[in-house]
Amino acid sequence: MASRGVGTRSRPTSPLHSGVSDPEQILKTTRKLRRSQSLSALYDPDQLGASLHPAETSPWIKPTIPESTFQVFTNPQTFLKAKTASPGKIPLFQLKIGKSPFQTSSSQASSSSKPISTKMAAQNPPMDMMDRMVAARYAPLVLPQPLHALPGGDYQKYMPRFNGQGETTAEEHWEAFLSYADNQNIEIKDVWMRVFVQSLDGDVRKWFREFPANSITIIEELRDLFMRQWGDTKDHTYYITKFGALRRKKEETVAYFSKRFNKMYSKIPAEIKPTETSAKLTYATAFDHEFSLLLRERRPITLLKMQYAALEVESNLLASNRLKKETSQ
Repeated sequence: MASRGVGTRSRPTSPLHSGVSDPEQILKTTRKLRRSQSLSALYDPDQLGASLHPAETSPWIKPTIPESTFQVFTNPQTFLKAKTASPGKIPLFQLKIGKSPFQTSSSQASSSSKPISTKMAAQNPPMDMMDRMVAARYAPLVLPQPLHALPGGDYQKYMPRFNGQGETTAEEHWEAFLSYADNQNIEIKDVWMRVFVQSLDGDVRKWFREFPANSITIIEELRDLFMRQWGDTKDHTYYITKFGALRRKKEETVAYFSKRFNKMYSKIPAEIKPTETSAKLTYATAFDHEFSLLLRERRPITLLKMQYAALEVESNLLASNRLKKETSQ
């Protein structure tokens, strides 16, 4: 048995690499092996667990991935990819990065601009002439959304019309439309206002459309604007003089004259309007002397009853005149 010299010690060999007795070489070789195992775990699912838990394999060797293994692209919407990916292997992760800090202002402007989609353009087509006409039809009115339905059937057949040029006054048209709306059972505000606008024709309709959009909120505002523009604006003297000068025309029926009389009487402003007793006297003096005497003899209580009495007097006088003609022949 050979004797070992004093002061000498044999170097142990590595169990992984037999024949290698240098400790530094053993350490380098082991680190290189662990590193290659960690890289292969990135692309091999079977070895991924081992690389994520190095403490289970070695308490003092920490697997690392060198920076040269990866390549970072500064172009937006690119991915951090492994540089050493082997053919046929797909990386198990991809890290999506945002905008590059090296991106220029021009590229930022181009990336932030979004083109208008075809679907959005189809939902908001440009307005044509018909769309503008429909929008301007009721533009001055403040209307709810969605709108309530207009009356069904041929509701415009009996609708009163006003163009500001005929014998019908604005006051008469307003009263006629109130009666029409009651007959049609129009009880919703936006329906009432839209149908009233439809009753305006010619220059009156043009006048209405000149108002700013959403400037008329309630029916009272619409009435005041309508009366202010198209109603009677004559002074008080005109009404009193015109009313006092009313006379039944030759060959004019009592029914037609009574209609003219009531129309003028309704136009007189409330602050100067004659009382009903005064109106009865004015009505009675509007006929010839004989007719007026016969009418007063009946002593009607109200103006309406006096007008009924006038119809009877007319009928009696016509019968008397026919009888005289027959007896004269």
